[in-house]
Amino acid sequence: KEPDYALEQSQLSTIVEAMEMFPNQVKVQANGCALIANLASNEVNGERLAEDGIGAIAIAMKQFPNNIHVQASGLAAWSGLAIHNNVHKVEIVKAGGIGLVLQ
Repeated sequence: KEPDYALEQSQLSTIVEAMEMFPNQVKVQANGCALIANLASNEVNGERLAEDGIGAIAIAMKQFPNNIHVQASGLAAWSGLAIHNNVHKVEIVKAGGIGLVLQ
C-alpha cells in the first residue's frame, strides 16, 4: 500500500504560486505541472489542488505550446485531477483543456 501523503492547502498553494510568479520560466512551469500530476494521485491533494491548479496548468500549456515537458506534465496533471472527479473534468474543459490537448 502506498503511503498517505495528503498535504496542507498552504503547502499545495506554494506550487501554484510559484507557477504564477514565474510564468515565463519553462522549468518552473514544467516542474509545477509535474508536481501537481504526482500529488493529484492522492484524492485529498487533488481536491485541494484543483481550484487553482487547473487554471495554472492551462496557462502553462498556452505559454509553452511547443515544450514537450510542459505539455506532457500538464496532461498528466489534468488526468490526475480528473480521474476521480467529474466536476474537475468540467473545469478542465472550461479552462480550454480540449483545445490545448488538440493543438
